[in-house]
Amino acid sequence: MQIIKETVASNTVKYGALATGAAALPIAVNYFDFKAGAIISAPVANTANVFFGDSVVTVGTGFPLRPGESLKVPVVELKGLYAISAAAQNLNWIGY
Repeated sequence: MQIIKETVASNTVKYGALATGAAALPIAVNYFDFKAGAIISAPVANTANVFFGDSVVTVGTGFPLRPGESLKVPVVELKGLYAISAAAQNLNWIGY
């Protein structure tokens, strides 16, 4: 299931949400020119880890993010970063 929501709150702050699953999905589909990177957060209500990597990431090869954890990603954009999980999980992100 792919549910992506991206919102521009002002001229500089961008944020969005993603429901992950068993297929690798892009964290964001639009290009954002972040100046200070982005923070990705897995809600405490998640029941499984979410894994990050490129478009071929798997639950065995990705960088894990446990429920309740956040990760600062020093990138200009999130478009090339993908997420996957063993079961449906949620992610939130915000960037500047």
